[in-house]
Amino acid sequence: MGIDYLTAHIWIQNWGWYDPHKIATLESAQKKAIAYLDKHIEIAKEMNVPLVLEEFGIARDKESYDATSSCNQRDSYYKFMFDYLAKNIDEGTPYQGINFWAWGGEGRPRVPRSVYKAGDDLIGDPPHEYQGWYSVYNTDISTHKIIKEFNDKYQK
Repeated sequence: MGIDYLTAHIWIQNWGWYDPHKIATLESAQKKAIAYLDKHIEIAKEMNVPLVLEEFGIARDKESYDATSSCNQRDSYYKFMFDYLAKNIDEGTPYQGINFWAWGGEGRPRVPRSVYKAGDDLIGDPPHEYQGWYSVYNTDISTHKIIKEFNDKYQK
């Protein structure tokens, strides 16, 4: 039995690297995210296995839970993370996959900043966390565009 691939999670907001109320913190948080990811890439190289960034995400602008609120900072972060993966794929490093957290689709929180209760929409966030915190909704067209552009580039 062996190890087929490695995974990593990066939570710049949960880990206190990014504050959605202070836009200027995004750049330094992204640098920390890449440094963290680069350590995992080196381990994957040593083990000769691929690496997948299994989970990453941040809240909507100003940590809003309103599905109509803007996602400019999240879109910037997603693009940054997808671009870094593209660079690694093109260079042939072990870093070969990424998953954003999480698809909320048509689901919405019962009320802003609520935790899950039986009967609520399932929108990706763990039941003990505020629902809609990192959710990507069906109406988040700008985020969809970033995801689609990256995926279209690497369809085989």
